[in-house]
Amino acid sequence: MASAAASPSQTCPMEKHLTCSICMDTFQDPVTTDCGHSFCKKCLSLNFNYTDRVCPLCKKPQNRLPDVNIVLRDIEAGSGERGGRPQKGAGNRDHSFQGDHL
Repeated sequence: MASAAASPSQTCPMEKHLTCSICMDTFQDPVTTDCGHSFCKKCLSLNFNYTDRVCPLCKKPQNRLPDVNIVLRDIEAGSGERGGRPQKGAGNRDHSFQGDHL
């Protein structure tokens, strides 16, 4: 049986794990909250400016802005090099909020 062509999201399953749910782009200086959710450091910082320091996904209170997750940062940097594709939005991010993704 022939199968339908895979969608781009199916061809790069790792990419969904390297995408910030605030700016919807690949991580830039990724941080991971105490509850395990990851975001761009600047996105989470901006979010904390407008909320009561809670995780944008599960709303669990956060005590501080996490340090950069160096493992995620290195994976994200390597994914752009191995695939031979430019990183989405690299060097051209404004980290503004995209609607109500909080």
